[in-house]
Amino acid sequence: MRYDKYNIMTTEPKVKIVKHVKLNKLNEEIKKAEIEVKRLDKLYFIRACYKGKDIEEVADIVDISVPSAYRWLAQWNEEGMEFLRYKNNAGRPSLLSNEDKAELKELMLNTDYLTTEKLHELILARFEINYSYKQVRIIAHKLGFSYVKPYPEYDKTPPDAQLQLKKN
Repeated sequence: MRYDKYNIMTTEPKVKIVKHVKLNKLNEEIKKAEIEVKRLDKLYFIRACYKGKDIEEVADIVDISVPSAYRWLAQWNEEGMEFLRYKNNAGRPSLLSNEDKAELKELMLNTDYLTTEKLHELILARFEINYSYKQVRIIAHKLGFSYVKPYPEYDKTPPDAQLQLKKN
């Protein structure tokens, strides 16, 4: 017996699973399928409306709220088939433009020993945007930088230390 993260007793699986893909790839595929299910729900909703069913009844069938049903209907009436397309514009737009992000990446590449605090100060000084430290870390990660713990350099290390290590 073992316990999961919720302290619920679980048993060992009877059959081992072959992990053909990594978990993040599996999550991506699930996300794609969820988008298609949402599109299918919208199609069912519109078809039921075509057949003259009551909006509240259709909302219950498709399992959405009544305000969402009215919003879907208004979007359908305005956009037509374009309404069924997945639009990846969720969330608040970034305060940094793509050009600003490219410039920031160059600044980061040319700066030694950059910490979250220093990057925050750099963004504030250069772009006059006051992000939280958490958002600064997110931006750095999206620009391709990772979180690395700094370590001290030994001052008596010979200049050819890497070469000496390779010889042994």
